[in-house]
Amino acid sequence: MKRKKQFSFNDVIEKWKQDYLSIIFLTIHYQKRLGGLRLLHYRYALVKNDVISPKWEQETKEFLGKKLKQLYYLGEIQKCITTRQNLINKLHKLVEWKILERIPETKNRDFPLYRINTENFFKIDLTLRKNRLKKLFIYNIDRSSEEKITRFENKIDDFLEIKKPEPPKIITGEEAEIFFRAT
Repeated sequence: MKRKKQFSFNDVIEKWKQDYLSIIFLTIHYQKRLGGLRLLHYRYALVKNDVISPKWEQETKEFLGKKLKQLYYLGEIQKCITTRQNLINKLHKLVEWKILERIPETKNRDFPLYRINTENFFKIDLTLRKNRLKKLFIYNIDRSSEEKITRFENKIDDFLEIKKPEPPKIITGEEAEIFFRAT
């Protein structure tokens, strides 16, 4: 029996796997609010035909706001995950690759939060920006010119490594607990 090929983070980025990238982009855009995202947020935004109770659906809709529609429109995220279990498997795989980190459960919180791994934030950001630029320029450059694309990629690498962004400020567990008590 043949086993499926194991993907790495770079394989996912190179092949622009929309399901993993949707999780990453959603996390990047919303993790500052709570210090991470709950499974419920991912389900609401990414899982096709998922049934969520009306109370939680309304709260999640208010939390994600109008920015979610913008992310759909820009194509950064899509409802591309088929089931809850599929979503959980992808989240675990991203944690295993050290792209996301899972904030452990505590007494006051009965759900985990997922956020971008702070140690690898620059690597993730650099890889995503590089591949976005590559995708944009591939459409404008003769596709048969592999050498031109490779040279251009190297210039992109040099430029992006010079301009390193500041990592986002992530709220701590105490701040998140205060936020949840207030809501």
